[in-house]
Amino acid sequence: MENARIAEIFSEIADLLELKGGNEFRVRSYRNAARTVSELPQRLGDLVAGESDLTALPNIGKSTAGKIREIVERGTCKRLEELHQEIPEGLTKLLKVPQLGPRKAAQLYRELSVQSLDDLRKAAEDKKIRELEGMGAKTEEKILEGIKTLEGSSGRIPYHTAAQYAESLGKLLDGMDAVKQWE
Repeated sequence: MENARIAEIFSEIADLLELKGGNEFRVRSYRNAARTVSELPQRLGDLVAGESDLTALPNIGKSTAGKIREIVERGTCKRLEELHQEIPEGLTKLLKVPQLGPRKAAQLYRELSVQSLDDLRKAAEDKKIRELEGMGAKTEEKILEGIKTLEGSSGRIPYHTAAQYAESLGKLLDGMDAVKQWE
């Protein structure tokens, strides 16, 4: 389990909590933990295996440390699974649209019953989003551009995330007798 994936899980929990209208302090706590994990030079998997005190890390409390251990051991955590059961699946996909955060996605869900990218595109094309409080024609334009960007960037991941996965794969290859050299 790579730090990038653990950070993604914490960010996803924060997004889902915010979609649900959860406690802002808890949302911020998960976002801070995600940032700490993503910037950490050591692999959390190694720290867990070495039974290090994870609470010594910035923004990592006892509960978060427990979730890190659970994620390293299981690949996921119970809290994320619970949130996925509480929130419609299509709604979480809306969070991938650039310019559309959890608060706006929740508002679109509540007020326009938007539950998928197709629903979102239709609402924007039908000019229904501009009628909502706090949104306007520019928001509709940005959402439509965001959908196009999302569709055009399918399958891509940021370099720093890819580098972490490559490093992990490299460690695996280094431990294999059959592999003499890799690049």
